[in-house]
Amino acid sequence: MSIRKAANASFNLIVSLILVSIVVLPLLWVFLLSLKSQADILAWPPKFIFSPTLENYKNIFTSSSTQHLPFMRVFSNSVIITGVTMIISLSLSALAAYSLGRLNPKGKMKINYLVLGLRMIPPIAIVVPLYIMWNKFGLYDTRIGLIIPFIALDIPLSTWLLQGFFEGIPRNLEDAAVIDGCTRFEAFYKIILPLAAPGIAATSIFSFSLSWNNLTLPLPLTLTKAATMPVLASQVRTDEGVLWGQLGAYSTLMIVPMIIFTIFASKYLISGLSSGAVKE
Repeated sequence: MSIRKAANASFNLIVSLILVSIVVLPLLWVFLLSLKSQADILAWPPKFIFSPTLENYKNIFTSSSTQHLPFMRVFSNSVIITGVTMIISLSLSALAAYSLGRLNPKGKMKINYLVLGLRMIPPIAIVVPLYIMWNKFGLYDTRIGLIIPFIALDIPLSTWLLQGFFEGIPRNLEDAAVIDGCTRFEAFYKIILPLAAPGIAATSIFSFSLSWNNLTLPLPLTLTKAATMPVLASQVRTDEGVLWGQLGAYSTLMIVPMIIFTIFASKYLISGLSSGAVKE
């Protein structure tokens, strides 16, 4: 038995290392790319030992290929668009998920299928209609012109995720709150939402990622005023080719906020799991 346990432990360790490597190594490679000079990047075989430089990060603010897209303006666009999208979509999705999961409206299954069906629509399919409409309504190259479709794309997934969390909360807590004089909304706000904190934290990570990393919509729907970080990263090229060092720097700067937000949200996820444990 000890040999079998040792073999199982070794197998699990190997599989874990492989999975971690698949996730971590590309991120590490991008980070190292941002610290290399152009000569080191183009060297063959690839150099793993080199003199690091911050030149690529300095060029972010001075590169002629992206002068029409100042970094700080683009970064602020991404933060504002992502933040507003996440807050609005989570608020609406929480109400929709609560209604579907707790109130059991007529035609609940059909509504769920509709929600999943809307999530399956590829964003590229709505680019041309949005481009035509936004030009007519004056929303082209504006933040609100990106926030609206981002919210529309985010609500179906967020609703589907949150519904499962709401359905897992014991109903007697809500009934007790109503008996104590709470309205249905007060019971939802004061009792259900705090207990659903792990689900909201997990859903917020997906919502943040959807807006922060999206290139399909911002690329055709923006020009300079509302461009986001993925759009800026796609512009890092010259007549000689792609500036891989600057691309690595932009990618690193895009990954860092995502990691910070995930760590921040995971704290609420863990605290919600521990404080929201309920035994019937």
